[in-house]
Amino acid sequence: MLREIGCKSIDDLFAPIPAEYRLNRDLKVPPQMAESEIIDYFHERADSNAAGYAMFLGAGAYHHYTRRRSRRERCRRFLNSRP
Repeated sequence: MLREIGCKSIDDLFAPIPAEYRLNRDLKVPPQMAESEIIDYFHERADSNAAGYAMFLGAGAYHHYTRRRSRRERCRRFLNSRP
């Protein structure tokens, strides 16, 4: 990949970045987890974050009755909308 962008090494790639801005230590990231562990982790976080709150998902998002317009109303609306 480096060859494709014209770099001989990773150091050539980062050469334009001044030394004082480069990170000279490993990143502090947690160890990798299996997919099942990640799913469990987020389920636990969701359970702890949502404790004591009511769920209103979908409140009001259901089918409502809307009457069908009569032919007369549709014609009147069409004729009034023309320039």
